[in-house]
Amino acid sequence: MARKRVHKSRAGKHPVKPRRGLPSNPANDRSRVGVRELRQNLSVFLDRVKDGETLTVTEHGQVVAVLAPALRASASVLERLVADGRATAPGRRWRDVPSPRRAPAPGGAGESVLTELREERLP
Repeated sequence: MARKRVHKSRAGKHPVKPRRGLPSNPANDRSRVGVRELRQNLSVFLDRVKDGETLTVTEHGQVVAVLAPALRASASVLERLVADGRATAPGRRWRDVPSPRRAPAPGGAGESVLTELREERLP
């Protein structure tokens, strides 16, 4: 006879049954799949991954793996880093980035202030 899993409340006085229908309940998360269910319906879940979905595999409620779509062989280094979460994709194209401002010409106001400060320090 199968036992129902009963969660204890924080106070530990009364057992609380998991509630279905709540979005925070892991049982309602379609991106989470248990190991047993994955083994029994592997082709179904692989089709979902092929369609671009990422699945989290759990064992006894603990995350053990993440199934994500494979990158195509021609993916650039940047695309792979972005997929791994180690880089962010650029927000705009390189040619749209403004060119840097030119440095002020020597002998400008900034240089005269520095010269005065140096003269004050030196005897």
